[in-house]
Amino acid sequence: MTTETMRALVQLHDGYSGRQEGPQIDRLEPYVMMQEIAVPEPGPGKVLIKVAMAAINPSDLHFIKGEYGQPRRKGVPAGFEGVGTVASGNGAYAESLVGKRGRLHGRS
Repeated sequence: MTTETMRALVQLHDGYSGRQEGPQIDRLEPYVMMQEIAVPEPGPGKVLIKVAMAAINPSDLHFIKGEYGQPRRKGVPAGFEGVGTVASGNGAYAESLVGKRGRLHGRS
């Protein structure tokens, strides 16, 4: 792993599954895989957070199974919430947050 890459649980499927089986998951292998991927660049007004901890909620499980209110995107890290340190920002305000504790909630 280099400073240009990071490890992430990456989605293996796109879109919705068309099923509603609930949040129960016995194995992650059908849905996500640990991969080394490029560190994303934050968009305008956005920050990049180096995640220290992340919770796994029922919404995350529904999401990786394709049962959530927004479609999965193959090759994109799974999960909605986490906490860590702002590593970089795009824009004056975002850049002023570098080095501060940040909370990730949702995707954009």
